[in-house]
Amino acid sequence: MPSDSKRERTAGESRSGSKAPRDDFKAIEGLGEAFEQWLQENFQVRTYADLGALSAQKIRSRAKQAGIAPSLAEIERILAQARLLAEAAPSAEAASPPAEEGEEKDWKEFASFMVYFERKLDGEREEKRTTVERRTGVHHMETGEQESWPGIEAGQACEWMLERLGEKAEREAALSETTVAPPGLEVSEPVELKIQGVQLRQPPDGGMPHDLLLGEQAYSGLVRAGVPLSLTVTLRFVGPGAPSLAEMRREFNVFVDAEEMTTASRVRIGASPFYRLKQGQLSYAITLSPTTFSSGLYRLRIGGIVREPQPFWSYVEVPMLQVS
Repeated sequence: MPSDSKRERTAGESRSGSKAPRDDFKAIEGLGEAFEQWLQENFQVRTYADLGALSAQKIRSRAKQAGIAPSLAEIERILAQARLLAEAAPSAEAASPPAEEGEEKDWKEFASFMVYFERKLDGEREEKRTTVERRTGVHHMETGEQESWPGIEAGQACEWMLERLGEKAEREAALSETTVAPPGLEVSEPVELKIQGVQLRQPPDGGMPHDLLLGEQAYSGLVRAGVPLSLTVTLRFVGPGAPSLAEMRREFNVFVDAEEMTTASRVRIGASPFYRLKQGQLSYAITLSPTTFSSGLYRLRIGGIVREPQPFWSYVEVPMLQVS
């Protein structure tokens, strides 16, 4: 049966038939020695380019037959790193002409991320649902860290990458000294989004409201696992430029993320639709759709985002929420 691709040509040989040099696959995060040897034996990979040209689905299918079970996402991340390393090979650099005097200097990469989007599968088939479950993931190539969020998510992914670059800390330090002026407003008219309160009701339609924002102090009340609750976020736009921002009818929403403190896993538990600011109204109370928690200790991040053309946001944290 003929091979279906140039991807699976005898990768240990160049087009001329001569042996290609071996690359050091230790540079690829997540690729252990055993899996590397299996790839060499089954796909004859010798170089980053050989590995990057392979099909993740074909590797996954053959690996399952062999009793090896890396996930499709893990394989995709390995292949993505191989492609990046292949592109950065010395031969490619040698082909680039030197910069002329007065020409802009070359850019040197100091960090790289892979953003990927996944659909939930049942076995090898997409689940038959009215709404297909999807998630967004980011992999930090230099450290091997990765994170994912439900749905197609841009804001949280960008924020996570900024944290890895140290940019987020610098940005927050700047925000502590001054407020942010959205586009279209003069610097003399700063405006800031402040989260003023977060109230929890359990059950949503009859529970007594409990304020979760207690400064650095942890909320001492107990939340019942598996029982629906609602969160209401109160926010206000402040600063001399706030009335002008309302006149521009900019859009905003609020979100709540939860981190399970024993596993450090994070998930978005709620997000509102985008609302348009009303002229003359600077304070809003947004109630998110009811949700439930499993037993555990959680840290909550509650934030608000003002939409394009140039987004800006603010958030607060509830240091601990006990669910039992």
